[in-house]
Amino acid sequence: MTLLPSRRSAHQQQAAPRARVREWLFQGLLLLIGYTSVGYPLLIGMLGRLQARPIPSAACEPTLSIVIPAYNEERVLARKLASVLSQDYPSERMEIIVASDGSTDATDAIVESFAASGVRLARFERMGKTPMIDRAIRLAVNDIVVLTDANAILAPGSLRAIAVNFADSSVGGVSADERREPSSDGSSTPVGFGEQLYWNYDKSLKRSESRIGSMVSASGSLWAIRRSIVQPITDPSVHDDFALSTQVIRAGYRLVFEPDAVTWEPPVTRGDAELQRKVRIISGGLRSVYQARDLLLPWNSGVYALQLWSHKVLRRMTGFGAIALFALTLSLSVARRPIYRCWLAAQVGFYTLAALGWVGERRAWGKRPWLAAPYYICLSLIASMIGFVNFLRGRIDLHWQRASDVEAGESGQ
Repeated sequence: MTLLPSRRSAHQQQAAPRARVREWLFQGLLLLIGYTSVGYPLLIGMLGRLQARPIPSAACEPTLSIVIPAYNEERVLARKLASVLSQDYPSERMEIIVASDGSTDATDAIVESFAASGVRLARFERMGKTPMIDRAIRLAVNDIVVLTDANAILAPGSLRAIAVNFADSSVGGVSADERREPSSDGSSTPVGFGEQLYWNYDKSLKRSESRIGSMVSASGSLWAIRRSIVQPITDPSVHDDFALSTQVIRAGYRLVFEPDAVTWEPPVTRGDAELQRKVRIISGGLRSVYQARDLLLPWNSGVYALQLWSHKVLRRMTGFGAIALFALTLSLSVARRPIYRCWLAAQVGFYTLAALGWVGERRAWGKRPWLAAPYYICLSLIASMIGFVNFLRGRIDLHWQRASDVEAGESGQ
């Protein structure tokens, strides 16, 4: 006697292939997120140990053209210029240009007060950071162009630490170590703590990338490029530091990280300010990568293509991957699969800690590291998704706005 399958067993047979597809997608997303956050740093660190390309130490004092872009920087500019002028580098081998992007405060007057020390003002009508820097570089006459943000205070010896790298003829660009100043009372806000963790993580990546050849992109706080490499930046929506960094790669030079060149910037203390800053950086950064998309092909740029995909593209997709992973985990756990219930509990726990970190941002208990870190990670994931959508919609802010301006409630436009 032949027994016909029940409706329930037939339904289970139909559902089994769909469950397997969901499991494959779950595993794929887990691998993607794991690779971008842990796998790539481990891979690039291992390559850095196996294929290290050290830069020989040699005395070198090339002529420097120091370009400082500024927009309404009256609060920090005098301290900035003092940190540059106090460097142990021959003054006769330096020129200092402050490029004012239509500043409406006392920025221009502060620059003119340093004229006797050789500081030159280049005033432009408001046009945005990238086109202004493109024009300001054309005023430079020395061998090496040093670009440094107005709010980035140079630590002693930073210019010399950068300059010695150019004794190696294979080096075309050098980037400094960007750090955050401690608050006046020595404490740290949740966002400030998370940001410091991020910079430590990013610095480790840059160090490893530099060891095997070139880092992906310089930090705008302080970096230098051979003037002979520089070409006009035709797209005002791209980031100047990334656009010029790719010019170093295209010219066949190395872009390296110099840990002994250090800048100090004020920490961001509010999540909304950090979110806005990251959205602007990510949307413009993706636009920059799109403009340099030929470098995403390994036959054009070699291992730099792997670095560019991993550091600048896949990382920006992690937020969408995290949402899809949570949805798949929920679906699979409903299907009574114990392992996925464990994954669901872990994700719910992580997002709960992040939510508590957000609620406690302005409270003493919110400063706990186990709340601040998940909060900052989730803030970064949200920023990456918004930035990606802005990039797809073509919404790129041509003007830059400091996080401190957002905190102070200024427009910055």
